[in-house]
Amino acid sequence: MLDANILFSRVLHELMGRAGTAGLFSVVWSEELLHETCRVLVERRGLAVHVAEQWVDLVRQNFPEGECDIGDLQPDIDLSRYTPDPDDQHVCALAIVAGAGMLVSADRDFRSERLATEHGVTVRTPDAHLVGLLDDGNNDMMVELLETWAGSRDDTTVDQLLDKIENAGCGRFAARVRAVTSGR
Repeated sequence: MLDANILFSRVLHELMGRAGTAGLFSVVWSEELLHETCRVLVERRGLAVHVAEQWVDLVRQNFPEGECDIGDLQPDIDLSRYTPDPDDQHVCALAIVAGAGMLVSADRDFRSERLATEHGVTVRTPDAHLVGLLDDGNNDMMVELLETWAGSRDDTTVDQLLDKIENAGCGRFAARVRAVTSGR
């Protein structure tokens, strides 16, 4: 599952969305997660409310089967055990309710060892997640995905997309894809 900090990064939102659509991983979400994403897009990015709502609607439209209700969380689970930030507890609840094997987040506050031990949820940075997809043998699919994405934008190359991905904190992934594409 993707944390809100991935969804409000334009380049990571698009890259992860394309990878999810390609079936490289499952995208799960809750209304609480999308609400946080929308709020941050308005407050920190300065987007108009209707633009932010369109942004999060893409998740609803493209991954309707990924919707989870965090109200289904067992009432005896103490979410403060997994994050010191009360504003991130809904993210932990979603990961637990969805049975997510992985939480992709740029937030370092999650107590990943407890989440993994108690609920089987591994916390990974976006870069580690993307590199893991490559390690799982998805090199060709990721390159094809990037080529298609670049082709959908006027005058954008795969290398320019990789620059943006690197600037979004995914330098190891960008380097690995560059190494794969240099051999083509």
